[in-house]
Amino acid sequence: MKLKSENLSETELAKIKNLYTLDWELEDADTRYYTHGYHPYSAKYIPQIPYRLVSKFTKKNELVLDNFMGSGTTLVESKLLGRNAIGIDVNPLACLISKVKTTTIQKPALVEISKSLILLKEDIINLRGNTVLFNHSEKRQTIDNSMSKTLLHLHLHLHPNISKWYHQNVIYELLAIKSRIDTVENKDVKDFLLVSLSSILRCVSNATSGFGNLMINKQAPP
Repeated sequence: MKLKSENLSETELAKIKNLYTLDWELEDADTRYYTHGYHPYSAKYIPQIPYRLVSKFTKKNELVLDNFMGSGTTLVESKLLGRNAIGIDVNPLACLISKVKTTTIQKPALVEISKSLILLKEDIINLRGNTVLFNHSEKRQTIDNSMSKTLLHLHLHLHPNISKWYHQNVIYELLAIKSRIDTVENKDVKDFLLVSLSSILRCVSNATSGFGNLMINKQAPP
């Protein structure tokens, strides 16, 4: 492939030519290290690609711009390589995932995440073991009322067909998780937990597996 040398130094040209000598198949590469495997995202490229390009064409503390950042793969690699990075995307979910994947969680926040997960587990256990949701205490009742209102809102306003995508017990459990997350005050912790919730929404739904157009899986168990 012939390269145009306008505005490129010999060093830069040599770096570009060197790219053609590299093995880009990377069949056995670990693609889920650090935070790369935290949330599924359609058409996500493997982290080894931006790693090679960022490390070869930028220096530490330089700025990397990814104006179609998706789930933030390039931003994560830039951070690991000691670069500053800015990402842009029209998808709000992409922005949230990228923010979480590139945010360092300090030890106090990790403790808060652990406590939140313990409470979430208790909520789900109580939900599965009681016909009346979370009615053991005033605090539980508050969660119950919030869940009931949210469920009604989902059915009547947000998505009238939600029951086609999720079984009723799954809806209640997802709402229990969301209600618990809403009580978290630390923004970084809350965003971390929201992305965790988002990452399971498809696998617990009645949708077909894999990416592409969403379709109801008619073989899903009742």
